[in-house]
Amino acid sequence: MARLTDIEEQLLEPVTDSRFRASLTALREATEGIWAPEAPRIIQDYTDHSITHSERVAGFAARLLAANEGRELSAQEIYLLLAGIYLHDIGMQCDVCRFSEIKERGEELGGKFELEFDVDTSSGYSLDQQKAVRDNHQYLTAAWIDYARRTGTTVLGPAARTIPEDLVADLMDICKYHSRLPLTGCPLFFRFDPTHRKQLVAALLRFADELDVDGNRASIETVKTFRLPPRSSVYWWLHNRTKVVLSARNVILLTIRLHPDDAKQYGPFVHAGFITEFQTKNRPVLGVLRQNAVPMAIDADSEVVQDRYTEPLPLEIVEALQALEKEAMVKLAELLVRSF
Repeated sequence: MARLTDIEEQLLEPVTDSRFRASLTALREATEGIWAPEAPRIIQDYTDHSITHSERVAGFAARLLAANEGRELSAQEIYLLLAGIYLHDIGMQCDVCRFSEIKERGEELGGKFELEFDVDTSSGYSLDQQKAVRDNHQYLTAAWIDYARRTGTTVLGPAARTIPEDLVADLMDICKYHSRLPLTGCPLFFRFDPTHRKQLVAALLRFADELDVDGNRASIETVKTFRLPPRSSVYWWLHNRTKVVLSARNVILLTIRLHPDDAKQYGPFVHAGFITEFQTKNRPVLGVLRQNAVPMAIDADSEVVQDRYTEPLPLEIVEALQALEKEAMVKLAELLVRSF
């Protein structure tokens, strides 16, 4: 049986319905199986999205709810929040060659796959195929929930059958809107019960997921030991150097530590490309949270900080950063040319 963390137990306190509790246990166990260490990885060389990621997301969700100044979440809202926390990334583990019906359902939900999938093993997807799965994983997650609930098949099948039938579509929406899509497109309320707030649950999941960007997400020993694509290596290093702190009940402070030499050379680009970008892309999510009396804010003092005890960036990371900086400058130049 899945062992819940103290934070998960805390989130579950208001949920007294034994069916909800049993369903969440089943969904958690299925997620553990999907992301088991021995399971092949569809997407290679990527940061952690396993059940430990879900546990950290649950921790951030609990912190967000501690800032809630409005109505407490209902049992149904908490159920969907935790179910979404467990399932939101399983689309990254969807073998679309083996389960073409899930891919087709994902396309019906809005996914776009502009290349053919024909691989011999679940870990044999090409880089372009992996990117297509990653870019569409929110649709694949929703499609997998739908497929597993209807058919009872795949590793998710038995657990999906425990999802209350009137909440299946809502869970699919919450997972679909956890990434990339404009959150304002998510319906405000549950499909069959307008007293429950679907967009709020989706916003809580999305921002809690976004906050899992610090050193717990990526072991620096991994990138030191194994050869990863340059861009992945840069993100891996910066994840490892990032600290996320709730500096007040509803204020989030982000800092990225760099050696003084690296901070002087690349600090402005890292700040613009990572901290400012984080603030920009999460502005609509923070707006939804504020509208629902969860007034979260990102601290204006979030910054790149110099730390003499931080190891200097290795040459291959410096070169990858330089390539990203050059790419950003080219895009800016193209944008300026088009504006005239």
